[in-house]
Amino acid sequence: MHPKKSKFLFWFILALFIAPFIAASWLYAHAENFHFKTKNKGLFISPPAEIAALNIQFPEEVNHYWWILLFQNTACETDCQNQLDSIRRMHLALHKNQHRVHVLLAQKDPSPQLREWLSTHVPSFLFAPMNNFLPSFLEEQPGIAIMDPHGNIILRYPFNANPEDIFKDLKTLLHNSQIG
Repeated sequence: MHPKKSKFLFWFILALFIAPFIAASWLYAHAENFHFKTKNKGLFISPPAEIAALNIQFPEEVNHYWWILLFQNTACETDCQNQLDSIRRMHLALHKNQHRVHVLLAQKDPSPQLREWLSTHVPSFLFAPMNNFLPSFLEEQPGIAIMDPHGNIILRYPFNANPEDIFKDLKTLLHNSQIG
């Protein structure tokens, strides 16, 4: 083989192996300049908020389930009850995965009417009184969050979020998860 061709071939093969490492290093260093599209509809909480930040009494089996957490800081009127009913229907639509997910409503001052409405319309929901503040990951707005079986709150939604969006995210999480 001709010496010029062999030198060219050597450098070409070397570049072929080194170029991906250089490109990957550059992409890693400049990742904040790229906005990759994600499939989730909710806002990803990074780093995840922990269950201890909520100051809510959960049942002891909290680590065995996924949770849909609903935080409401005002009285639960018609719109709120409609959203709770939509979440109930979404929970039922999980079918075989329904046992993996629990729902908890946290509210500041629950009225007796709300407790009665919950017990008759959505008896599977758990209820917990909440402190006088909303968790910081909700940015001072009532909202919905998804918590994994490890106690990490990973996604959040506004309280009036489309239940289909929550359903799609939860279905994807449950499908890809080996826990809970």
